[in-house]
Amino acid sequence: MYDFTLSTELREGEVLALPWFNLDLEKGEVTVTRSVSYDEKGNPELIPKTEKSYRTITLPSSLIQKLQEHKEKQMVMKMRFGEAYQHDLDLVFPTMNGGFLNPSNVRRELYRLMKEANVRKITFHDLRHTHASLLIKNGVSPKFVQQRLGHEDVETTLRYYAHLYPNADKEAVSSYEQEIEKHK
Repeated sequence: MYDFTLSTELREGEVLALPWFNLDLEKGEVTVTRSVSYDEKGNPELIPKTEKSYRTITLPSSLIQKLQEHKEKQMVMKMRFGEAYQHDLDLVFPTMNGGFLNPSNVRRELYRLMKEANVRKITFHDLRHTHASLLIKNGVSPKFVQQRLGHEDVETTLRYYAHLYPNADKEAVSSYEQEIEKHK
């Protein structure tokens, strides 16, 4: 789940609500159609944050094999639990019996793994930020990052990530000069 999040930029609620029918492992795509959050009574609600949250993004090829293996292991759990398994949810990252994972447990396990690996502690949401930062560092346009993140507009993306474009002005001028030289 953590590798998936780091590789896709999905929000925690989107990852926890992701059904298998929204993953196309043949095409290498995930379609985000819902997010889980909890009302004041603790009941799950499956609604994305904004209209822009509905999106289809490409999966890294390295992740597809891991997801296929994960699905096979999950099939074993489904057979083991039988009728007690919550088959109707069809979640990619469920509890052992197919229900929604508790976000607190997800974060607690992430922190345990980081401590075990002796790496700096980051939040679950930082996995999303890391992915976006790596895209930006490698020259991906803010508009593409915005679409992948599911931000409402590119201004939201720039508000969080503009500091990662420190050389953008110099690069833009250099690109302009190169284009002008071609046409002289």
